[in-house]
Amino acid sequence: MPIGELTFSKGVFTSGAHTTTGIASINSKKTALKFSKFKTDAGPKLLVYLTTDVGYSDYVSLGDLKGIDGDFTYSIPDNTDLDKYKIVDIWCVDFSVSFGHAELNK
Repeated sequence: MPIGELTFSKGVFTSGAHTTTGIASINSKKTALKFSKFKTDAGPKLLVYLTTDVGYSDYVSLGDLKGIDGDFTYSIPDNTDLDKYKIVDIWCVDFSVSFGHAELNK
């Protein structure tokens, strides 16, 4: 997101199975999710999910984690209900664990 762009929601990452830090934010147009100052451990098949709860029964996949240290941006699919999907999760498919998550607040 460009400097000064308004945000729809944002949250701070909380560690799960691995130490995970940084900030997740969704732009005001609701088209992009940005990770700022993000850091986590490396792992096999790490995916980025928007989910409704920590049970991960209902989620939207934003694809593979782009990196373990830095700033990254993910496109949000059209018609994603961001009032419903309020949690960003880093999910390890191979071990079925969350590396960390951020609860998004307006």
